[in-house]
Amino acid sequence: MKKNEIAQHISELWNYLNDEQREVFVDNLEVVDYQRNDTLFDVGEAPTHLMYLYEGKVKLVKTGIGDKQHIVRLLTPGMLFSFRAQFAHEDYGCKAIAMEPSVVARIPGQVIDGFIRQNPQVAMVFIRQLSSMLGKSVQKTVDLTQKHLRGRLADTLLKLKNVFGEDADGMIDVLLSREDYANLSNMTTSNAIRTLSSFVEEGLIKAEKKKIGIVREADLRKISSRG
Repeated sequence: MKKNEIAQHISELWNYLNDEQREVFVDNLEVVDYQRNDTLFDVGEAPTHLMYLYEGKVKLVKTGIGDKQHIVRLLTPGMLFSFRAQFAHEDYGCKAIAMEPSVVARIPGQVIDGFIRQNPQVAMVFIRQLSSMLGKSVQKTVDLTQKHLRGRLADTLLKLKNVFGEDADGMIDVLLSREDYANLSNMTTSNAIRTLSSFVEEGLIKAEKKKIGIVREADLRKISSRG
């Protein structure tokens, strides 16, 4: 696909640019292909580009105590990312890893800075994005600290289905390890395995290796809401 077509897919920005800015946008846009497990950026690197996920899946991970990786955010096509550190003038605090073959559009940060200075509507795009991210972060903190194990894991499964959808077999369309489910739910891997097994035995979900499908969504929502 031509750069111009990909640029137009980034409608959150494209729609607010004038003809001159659109030309600058396309001229400076770079399209990069990543393979599974490739690193897009790493902790400690200085941000240079805003990124847009055109195809594939990407996870943002942060290493905690004992070199254990925690998933901070999961990205699907259509999402802008890597701009928070740039706006804060900070190095990246997490690592971005391709979960499958992915196509990413990269736009130099200085180009975006120029658009923001020239066009307040572009600034509003990022203000809305950052405000939404903050709200979700606050809600996630409350959920992970107040809900019990079953409520946290039910919440994680429902959110994953909402983000990634389902494949033709009715399974959530993402491959995650049991450890991934554990750190997304703020629990140990052994507790995640036991709770998932319990959900399978109760007929709430179905599991095939790394794939999980939701069978009784209404009941899973009740568990999530009860905490």
